[in-house]
Amino acid sequence: MKTNFLQWGFIVATLLFFSSCHKDDAPEEALEETLTTQATPEDTTENTSKIFSSPGASWHSVPSSDETTGFVRPPASSTVKERDHDGDVVRSFSIERETSDWLFIKEATGNTPLRMRLPIGNQGHIGYAQRFNTSTNQYQNWLRYRYNSFRCRGNADKTAPSVICKTTSITLPAGTSLPNLVIPTYVTAIDDCQGDTVTITQSPASGTIIKEGTQTIVFSAKDKSGNTGFCSIKVVGDKPCNTPPTINCGITGRKLLIAGNRLPDYRSSFNVSNNCTSVTKTQSPNPRKRVRIGEQTITITATDENGNSSNCQFIVLGKKCGTKKPSIQTFDKFCFLSRHAVEATNTSADKYQWKVTGNAQIGQFSNGRLGLINSGTIYTTSKKVIDIYTGNGKFNHNFTQRILPEGNRVTIWVRARKGNCDWSDWKIVNKSTVRVCI
Repeated sequence: MKTNFLQWGFIVATLLFFSSCHKDDAPEEALEETLTTQATPEDTTENTSKIFSSPGASWHSVPSSDETTGFVRPPASSTVKERDHDGDVVRSFSIERETSDWLFIKEATGNTPLRMRLPIGNQGHIGYAQRFNTSTNQYQNWLRYRYNSFRCRGNADKTAPSVICKTTSITLPAGTSLPNLVIPTYVTAIDDCQGDTVTITQSPASGTIIKEGTQTIVFSAKDKSGNTGFCSIKVVGDKPCNTPPTINCGITGRKLLIAGNRLPDYRSSFNVSNNCTSVTKTQSPNPRKRVRIGEQTITITATDENGNSSNCQFIVLGKKCGTKKPSIQTFDKFCFLSRHAVEATNTSADKYQWKVTGNAQIGQFSNGRLGLINSGTIYTTSKKVIDIYTGNGKFNHNFTQRILPEGNRVTIWVRARKGNCDWSDWKIVNKSTVRVCI
């Protein structure tokens, strides 16, 4: 009986061992399913030109300038080492597999080995390292690391940038300047160590005169290690255009303008077209020149890049304008030491010049206070009505100046102006002040 009991115990232990082994295998299957369904972690750099880690790579924590901390895969190695700040190995991992985005690693020792995946991208690519959560069967973001491929160290990079021409040929007018074609419409470049920061050059350079026929434009991009990539397109130089531009004469006949005013810019009134190149419009005389008295010919010229031109002409008649001399109207007797309104009439002017001499002064209100303009001083205003303040027959209104021998006489002057026209002649009215207003 004792022997049978020991035999049964051995059988039960064996069954439990195989059962536990079977349970450990289950997460492996779940893991393989999970690996293909996880979302890509947050990226902070462009990841368009990826470098596999097999030539050797390291991952350094971000943000940190400590190059000793992180993960290192030696060239062609099947292991990854995690190092601390002193450069000492903390843990060792075996490599399970590698994709274009991830290096999958598993802790080499332990009853429940840690599984992780490290981000892969172009040189300097930053992404989250992720740890596998056995409770959820999913990878979860852990810490951010910067990817550094050993193939991009120093002069180890031997791979040229990839230069991609977006078209095979373009047609441009012969005799014109070759434009700058280094734009995404025509060419792009990417380098696995520098990303899209490589500089593209064009040969022949922009500004070169395009010849008739077919020419090859070569684009090159050189990385920091001196590797150069190329692509090219054909530029077909079309026959030179010898046909002058077509210009639609938007103004004909005569335009009446006031002499002395600025000449307007008439170019927008003339439509031009050309089948070959762009067209430039010019005006002669130039806009903003002063209009002369009499007839003046205005020429609008359309010129293409090949020097072909067409023009239209019209006449500007500069005419001098004057302003009608105004009349002066007063509304009461000019008593001593009093205020009297005076109005300029019979004119459509928008500016006036007033002057008063004799036993009166022009009054002007400013900030609620009355100011008096000295006798004989010209007062320019847009107002056609002013106030005149009379004196006492011997002194001016504020008693600062004697007005004798003028006595009671008041002389009012006014002239008018419309726009930029000439000032009218002076209109003069004489009045006499009286001591008693009855």
